[in-house]
Amino acid sequence: MSVQVMLNQAAAHLQAGRRDQALALVRRVLQQTPANVQAIQVLLAALGPGEVSQGNLVSPEFQITSETTIVTGANFTQQLLGAGGRSGPLRFNLLPFQSPQVTSDAALLDKIDLLLFGGAMSDGTRGILTTALADPDFPSASPNQRTLTLLWLASMTPEAVVQK
Repeated sequence: MSVQVMLNQAAAHLQAGRRDQALALVRRVLQQTPANVQAIQVLLAALGPGEVSQGNLVSPEFQITSETTIVTGANFTQQLLGAGGRSGPLRFNLLPFQSPQVTSDAALLDKIDLLLFGGAMSDGTRGILTTALADPDFPSASPNQRTLTLLWLASMTPEAVVQK
C-alpha cells in the first residue's frame, strides 16, 4: 500500500473520529521509511553498552539523524501538508499563523517558535527562516501556501529533526 493511500485512509479515520486507527496508519507509514529512528534505536540497544553509557554519558540523538532521515521526514511532511493546504490528506487551521492574529514576519516566527519549538528556536534557525520569508521567490500566492511552506521549512531544522 502506498504512503499516499495510507495517509488518505488515516485522514478518513480522523474525520470519522477513529483517532487510534489513524495513528496506527501513520505509524505504518513511518515504519516503511528507510533508516527510521526506532529501528536504529533497537539496533543500538541490541549492541549493548559502549563507552558512552559506561561513562554515564548520553549520546546525542543527532548522531542517528542523517541526510536520509531528514529528506524522508521532509517528504513525509510535504505529503502530509499537501500543496497549499488543499491536496494534503489533513486540513489544518492556519488562521493562527495569518493576519490579523500575526501582523509581521517576526510575529509569525514567534508563533511558530511557541507552537512548534516550545520556545526553543535557536537564533540561527530564526535567521534562516527570516531570510527565507524575505526572499522575493518565497511562495506568497496565498497566505495558506506561504504558511505551509514556512511550516515545511521549519520541520527540517535541527530543532525539529532531533527527537527529544
